Amino acid sequence: MPKHPRRRARLTIANDFDFLPAVQTFTEKTALAFGLGQTEALALTLASEEIFNYLCTHVKPEAEIEINCYEGGYYAALDFLLPSQNLAMRNFNLTTTINTDDETSLDEMGLILASRMVEQLQIRQIGMRCRFILIMTAKSLSWSERTGQTPIFNVKVTALSVNFASPS
Repeated sequence: MPKHPRRRARLTIANDFDFLPAVQTFTEKTALAFGLGQTEALALTLASEEIFNYLCTHVKPEAEIEINCYEGGYYAALDFLLPSQNLAMRNFNLTTTINTDDETSLDEMGLILASRMVEQLQIRQIGMRCRFILIMTAKSLSWSERTGQTPIFNVKVTALSVNFASPS
């Protein structure tokens, strides 16, 4: 990953479903530029798609959504800034389930998927704005790529054997 931590990219967009391809492309290309592998970038992109779809339905009409992507050395983060809203927070609970007989529950399934596709999802209130933060680490990077340091030595483990001895 580059040695310039906290590079940022920003997209300001109306909450309009027609802009979904722009959000997807922005997220994927920026995540890849910031060092995520294809798998991690795709997971972040799919989570951003679900968040954007939800916001288009639940944010005030004509509201602008600011989307920022930034790198943090070993991770990429994507955040959505929008006017403060009354949003259904129960969908971010890890124990939340979907009731397939309830149309409202099915409509909110995207938030549940998004919260489980990324490693961290944070929601913060900043003044009169709400902020959704999605974080994905770059699993494909080696220790030296993540830290920028060169190890003193490398050890490759090809087999591992563990024996449990009973106490004597």
